[in-house]
Amino acid sequence: MDARILEPIKGGEITAPESKSHAVRIAFASALSGRAPDAVRGTSMDVRAALRCSEAVREALEGRPVQEVSSGESALTFRILLPVMGAIGAPVTVREEGSLRSRTSKVFMDLLEAHGMRIETRGEGLIRLTGKLSPGTYRLPGNVSSQFVTGLMFALPLLRGDSRIAIDGSLESEPYVRMTADVLRRSGIDIEEDKNGYFVKGSGNYSLPGGEVPEGDWSGASFWIFAGACLERGRSVTVRGLNTESLQGDRAAPDMLDRMGADIAMGVDLIIVSGGELHGIERDMSQTPDLVPAAVPAALSANGISVMRGIRRLRLKESDRPGSIADVIACLGGRTRGTENSLMIPGQRLKGGEVFSFNDHRIAMMTACMRVVSDGPVTVRNAEAVGKSYPEFWEDYAALGGKLEFTDEDTGY
Repeated sequence: MDARILEPIKGGEITAPESKSHAVRIAFASALSGRAPDAVRGTSMDVRAALRCSEAVREALEGRPVQEVSSGESALTFRILLPVMGAIGAPVTVREEGSLRSRTSKVFMDLLEAHGMRIETRGEGLIRLTGKLSPGTYRLPGNVSSQFVTGLMFALPLLRGDSRIAIDGSLESEPYVRMTADVLRRSGIDIEEDKNGYFVKGSGNYSLPGGEVPEGDWSGASFWIFAGACLERGRSVTVRGLNTESLQGDRAAPDMLDRMGADIAMGVDLIIVSGGELHGIERDMSQTPDLVPAAVPAALSANGISVMRGIRRLRLKESDRPGSIADVIACLGGRTRGTENSLMIPGQRLKGGEVFSFNDHRIAMMTACMRVVSDGPVTVRNAEAVGKSYPEFWEDYAALGGKLEFTDEDTGY
């Protein structure tokens, strides 16, 4: 499906979507507590994958055999499921789909195998898990995915013995590990942090209360927050349903925009961003990599050059995101400069044009929001990619005054 964006958003009010990262954690913590995550809506593809896999975990805990389960394209789901099934000692075949098959987890798999699991690749995205994890010290470099740490945090409390997760160097995307620790502590699990990692007490019993509601998603909302700052003076975007005290890493979006000179107001569960004059900034994005594509329209709208550093791991996402961003800007008539670990974006107007989303949900959403800095229409090919994390995105785009049309006549627009 292609989305042709005729006019940019004008402003207005929407409600943030369900947080994918929070919902996935609640789904697994609920399953390990012996219950269904009844308050998780599961509208996005990744959360639906987590609901499938967490149900498989619940079945395994009850002693029922699980033959095969699909983790879809959800890397977080995959990286929680593997060690949890290993901790339970339940053999299962896991099916990876789409871009997940090309996203490396070798360091993680090698670590799990060193502690008792056997992981066999069977081709066509199938991975066979057997064996059982043993307690001990699990050592990981800090510059790999924080999702590996999250997966171990979920699994190690199930073992009959204490364990330690040792982190070599500085841990990137650390806010999301803190979110994991918060969900686990509310589930009755004992996690202790020290300067070099985490101590996990074994023989734990999960007891997450029922009815846990996922927070609103700062990652999805950040696209509207940054785009709202690019509007003309007198117009604004309001996003409701956000926890302003959230542990989500992308809660940093308002702080980044504040440094760019944006006009921001925040309430108990909302944020209002008004259009105005922005200026370029330099920022380390290693703790908040998902904000990079969301921030691109604001960088283009700003006076001067914005430099985003610490983005190396973004090359291992659904697409090589720094490369995808540079390609999108070039296709729309703009220019960027970059290195392996940085991206430099001068403030500039774009011409418009047609862009492929690389089947990457965040690139599709970024491109749509770039219409606010483009003089002509912008077409996003493979626009359905947004369904991975934010299936309501196009509805919200229209609700904020954007005018768009689809090649698929069944979309309703």
